Amino acid sequence: MADISSFLQKIKIAMYGKDVRGSIHDGINAINKETETATSLSKETKHKQSALEKKYDAQIANITNENPSISELVDYRTSSFTGKSYDTAGKRADEIDARLADIAVNIRNFGAHVILEDNTFAIQAAIDSLEGRGGKVLIPEGIFIVSQLKMPSYVILMGTGKKSILKQKSGSNISIITLKKNTSQMIGIKNLRLDGNKDNQTSHAAGGIYIINTRDAAAMFADSLVGEHDARHYIENVYIYETKGTGFIITGRGESQIKAVQTLRCDKNGFYLDSQDNWYESLSAGESGLQGIISSDKDGNSRYINCKSWFSGKLDQEQGDGFDIRGTRIGLIGCEAQDNAKHGFVFKGKDIVGSGLIADTNGWQYISGTIYAGATGYLLVGAKNCNIQGIASNRFGSIDPRQSYAIQFLNDAAGNNLTITSMHMKISALIEAQLSLSN
Repeated sequence: MADISSFLQKIKIAMYGKDVRGSIHDGINAINKETETATSLSKETKHKQSALEKKYDAQIANITNENPSISELVDYRTSSFTGKSYDTAGKRADEIDARLADIAVNIRNFGAHVILEDNTFAIQAAIDSLEGRGGKVLIPEGIFIVSQLKMPSYVILMGTGKKSILKQKSGSNISIITLKKNTSQMIGIKNLRLDGNKDNQTSHAAGGIYIINTRDAAAMFADSLVGEHDARHYIENVYIYETKGTGFIITGRGESQIKAVQTLRCDKNGFYLDSQDNWYESLSAGESGLQGIISSDKDGNSRYINCKSWFSGKLDQEQGDGFDIRGTRIGLIGCEAQDNAKHGFVFKGKDIVGSGLIADTNGWQYISGTIYAGATGYLLVGAKNCNIQGIASNRFGSIDPRQSYAIQFLNDAAGNNLTITSMHMKISALIEAQLSLSN
């Protein structure tokens, strides 16, 4: 900055006008020279900045694999998102790869595409890439045709929701998803639709998800990487439809959680549950060819919460029960059997507890309209020591023949406590011997 203090002092002590004018001139002249110097420096700085910008613009524009920009590589070491810096660009790239792997392996990176007639090999390759260490495989939006996918331990197969579809290849005649080994554990299947393409299958083996584990705890433990002797699978938000066989089967070791799984128009059963110690929540079986939800005689200590079976027996009214509970120590809470072709709830096991159950207007086949004589809301066939609470309802009124029985006890069912409210329905087969056993 120009120093004009000496010129100001001269103006202050000047005796004659010419001296004042001369001092003012000298001061202004000093300021002018300073301004010219600053302007020149500013122009030079601007010119250099412009040249620097052109230099880096040219480097970015001309970057190629053969001529990489060192400055760009240096800049890449620091994340503009997190502010974290790395010693080398390679280390940052490695961390990005690791984080992407934590998110999911995309099947498209292995060659899967909606235009292909069979994506089995590509998707299985994506799944197998995680074998032995676990991780997630992403099924993006689209319809991907497959025959069968085999899940190893600790791998999660996940979609984005209803638009992520695995469609069974014509003539496959096997389940769409199964386990790679009968000791596979802790697999996950989430947010998918499975299209069984049943019109182009010829066998009831063509199902949806078949999880077939061993019942041998020692074998499971020996093959486990986490010291676990149970299966502990997790299946959630999966819609299985149009299968030639059963929609969902699980058997063997338990402690699995199955949530929000729906089966629709499966020609065999909706669910066949043949494992113990499992959680079943918000299952829905609709328009099953045979039974809706089956708890097998090997099912034990499993819990069913908020599950529903409806329009079962579409292809065979004689096997059209909503719930067929053959297991022991089974708990049901808030479950409903509605409009099934035969009975609502059939209990064949023992030590079963049910609360808040609804049996609504069962006993008719919705396509043909055929009424099943003797259809029952709650049928106990040889069941022992069961405690059941709920209602039996016929929404079509007192003279309608559907679900004519609220309760029936057959085949020496004994030691049971039922609290069922109903209107205009019968209770049957309470023979004297059974009454003495406190049914």
